[in-house]
Amino acid sequence: MLRFQNALNSDLLMPLNSRNNTLQRKRAINGKRVKHSSTKVRKSAVRKPCPYRVAVSSSFSAAHNLTDYKGACESLHGHNWKVELVVGSNSLNKQAMVMDFSEMKRILSDVLSKLDHKYLNELPQFKKKGKNANLTSEVIAEYIAGEIEKSLPPLVSLCEVSVWESDTSRATFSP
Repeated sequence: MLRFQNALNSDLLMPLNSRNNTLQRKRAINGKRVKHSSTKVRKSAVRKPCPYRVAVSSSFSAAHNLTDYKGACESLHGHNWKVELVVGSNSLNKQAMVMDFSEMKRILSDVLSKLDHKYLNELPQFKKKGKNANLTSEVIAEYIAGEIEKSLPPLVSLCEVSVWESDTSRATFSP
């Protein structure tokens, strides 16, 4: 288990004690480094920074219903889902890109084509989640992210996938 010191808007992680795998987060305030209170987080919560990020979006139409929910959405209904894919890298490739937009669009399109004009609750990839699993925007975003990650080049990281089920409601999954 790693310990971090909290700091709002801080991107700098500095080793505190290598013997017990502890890290300290510091933030410059008025030119001074300030220590903040400690909290424990999982090792997987430590993500490599991606100074270069690019995004593409696409859409698909599909129906679903929530199975463990009381309200209007427990009935079969559909959405024109919008999906945004954000990938990043610590460096640019030889063409000075994180990744070619057309390649990103192709990968996203390949994943969304499996969902387009389908009743999502009946698809095998969502039935694996369990008979009573809720097929929410969060679950759909996580599924899309998992499929996208399989196709990314080695030096490109998946930053996030956002799924809008309406103009005003979205869920974002960041691995």
